[in-house]
Amino acid sequence: MFADDTTISASGKTVSDVQIVLQEDLTIVENWCKDNAMIPNAEKTKAMFLSASNKIHNTFGNNNSLEFTLNQQKLETVHEEKLLGIQVDQNLNWKNQIDKILKKCNSLLYLLLRIKFCLNLHSRKLFYNAYILPHLDYCSTIWGNCNSQLQNDLIKFQKRAARILLDKPFDTPSNELFKELHWMTFPERVDYKKAVTVYKALQTESQNCPDYLKNKFKYVNNNKLRSSQQQLLYIPKPNLEFFRKSLNYSGPKLWNDIPLHVRSSASSTEFKRRYIQWKFPGWTN
Repeated sequence: MFADDTTISASGKTVSDVQIVLQEDLTIVENWCKDNAMIPNAEKTKAMFLSASNKIHNTFGNNNSLEFTLNQQKLETVHEEKLLGIQVDQNLNWKNQIDKILKKCNSLLYLLLRIKFCLNLHSRKLFYNAYILPHLDYCSTIWGNCNSQLQNDLIKFQKRAARILLDKPFDTPSNELFKELHWMTFPERVDYKKAVTVYKALQTESQNCPDYLKNKFKYVNNNKLRSSQQQLLYIPKPNLEFFRKSLNYSGPKLWNDIPLHVRSSASSTEFKRRYIQWKFPGWTN
């Protein structure tokens, strides 16, 4: 739930299993609204089936439709929908989400290109960090698990932005540009954001991390194992490539590769500093 937006989800081995559970939940919501003199908007309520593309085709064929009703109205089945600012599609390939981000970022970069001659390097960095970077960061731990082609499109944008900020020619190696600006490539920044998310989730006193995130990560609890002494996380076994891209799998796998002195940081600020010092030793203050 977020403000007046509510998302209900369920998983199952068959479509009918999912439909039964979700319809029961919709009925509960409908009854709650009646008891509280509220009317849920069935026209704005959408249904979407999330799965690998081949499973969706095998399940529905050309008729990709789910059967749900709310207030005696049949809900529309969609292939894509915006959820809290994120374009979620039924295959979770994130192409439309990234296309939207790149369109917005390119328009802002063009604005920076037009005014950069009035700005020193510090002001250009401020512009980038304030107006462009938030679009690349927002929920990137979710949609950043896109395929390599889409990741390369984002890296190409970063390279173009770096050359504009530093007034460098087109053939300047990008690693030199990123090092000078202290920029991570997009996949590196996604890993960094994931690591920070896992760190915060593991802090028992943290008030800013919801329980559903905290419950995703479990320490190896066998005291006889070296992995337990190193405070490593249990890595679930993936059966599908889908699961490898999820935070449930990629989070613990990433965490276990981080040195113990970084993982043992006393605060999130210290963790971020130590992580960057470990991952990017060539950066200077």
